[in-house]
Amino acid sequence: MKVLHFYMKTDSTARQYIDVLTAAMTCMAETKSCSSLKIFRKELSRWNPDIVHLHGCWHLSIAMASIVARKRGIRTIITPHGQLEPWILKQQYWTKKLPKLHLYQRRCLQKAYCMIAMGRLEAGNLSNIGYNKRVETVLNAIVTDTITPEEMATQVYAIYMKVLDSDVHELMSPETRLAMRAIIKAGITGDKHWLTEQEARACLNISHDEWHKIAVFACQENINSTIEHGISTLKLGMPLTLYETIDSYVAPTKPIGKLTQSLQATDSEQQIAELLETTNKYARRKVLRISHLIEISTLLRNAKVNEDKLAKMLQERRLMKHTSRLMQILADTTGLEEGFMIATAINDRVARNTETEITKRIRI
Repeated sequence: MKVLHFYMKTDSTARQYIDVLTAAMTCMAETKSCSSLKIFRKELSRWNPDIVHLHGCWHLSIAMASIVARKRGIRTIITPHGQLEPWILKQQYWTKKLPKLHLYQRRCLQKAYCMIAMGRLEAGNLSNIGYNKRVETVLNAIVTDTITPEEMATQVYAIYMKVLDSDVHELMSPETRLAMRAIIKAGITGDKHWLTEQEARACLNISHDEWHKIAVFACQENINSTIEHGISTLKLGMPLTLYETIDSYVAPTKPIGKLTQSLQATDSEQQIAELLETTNKYARRKVLRISHLIEISTLLRNAKVNEDKLAKMLQERRLMKHTSRLMQILADTTGLEEGFMIATAINDRVARNTETEITKRIRI
C-alpha cells in the first residue's frame, strides 16, 4: 500500500503528526508527504499512491489536492486536526468560513472516503456537521499517553484498508475483472474449456493484491461458493483463503433470497419470463446483484426453451429491451456466450448504468 500525505507548509502541528505516524507505519505501508501542490501533482503521476491522506481544512490547496486525486481515481481521507470544531467554525463565519464552505470545503469533506477525528468529542462534532457520515476516531499519540505511536499507526492503517476494501470492483484492473469473469464462468459451468484464450491467460497473471480484491468482492457479494468452484475447476493456486467477513464501508447485502425460489411456472419459457420480470423490478429498485446474475446465467445455460414462444411472452410483458440489456450485463459479468442468449445484447446507456449500480455500492 502506498499513502501520500498532503498538508500546508505553515501547519506545524500536521507536519509533526505526519512524521510520527509515518515513522510508526514503516513496516505497514510505503508513505510520502508533501506540502506543495506542484510536488503533489508530480508524486501522483510518478508514484501513483493508493490513498491520499489530507491534513487540515480551509486552505484552497487542500481542496485542489482532493480534486486532483479523485480525478485520477485515488481515494482521499481527511484528518481535520480540530479545524472543524464549533468554536473555529464561528470565527469569521460570515466573511470567511461560509464562503469557503460553499466554494470548496463542503464538497472536499463530502467526497472524502472518511474523516479521522482525534477524539470522541471531535468525532461527535464531525458527525453533527453531517458532511460525511464515515467518521473514524484515532487518538493522537503526540498529545495523549493513552495510545502509543505504533498503536496509532495500526489503527490508521486499518482505516486505510477499510477504505481500499470498499467498492473494490472499481479498483480492479481490467485484467483482474477479466480473470474474475473467467472464474465466475468456470464456477457456473464446472468446465475450464468454456474459457477463451484471453480469459485463461488472465487467470494466470493475478497478483496477490488482485487476488485480495477478488476475495473481498466475493465475500461482499455472497458469491464465495461460485468463486471457490471456479478456482477449483481451473486448478488455480490462490495465495489466500476466501473471507467470511470484511471490514469496509459497504453495507451488508440485504437478504432478498434466490430469484428461482419465487418461480411458480412449470415450463422453462414461463420460468424464464417470470425470472426476467423479477430482475426488471430489482434493477429498478437498484437491488440487482452479482449473485442474481449468476443464477440467471446458470438457468440460461441449462434450460431448453422454445425461442419463438419465449420471445412472444417477453413481448407481451414488455420485457424485450430489459432482456437485451441483461444479456449484455451477463456477458460482461459472467461470460455468458451468444449461443445461450435469448435476445440480442444491447450495450446502451441504461445497460451500462445498471451494470454500474450492480457493482458499485458506495456513492462518493
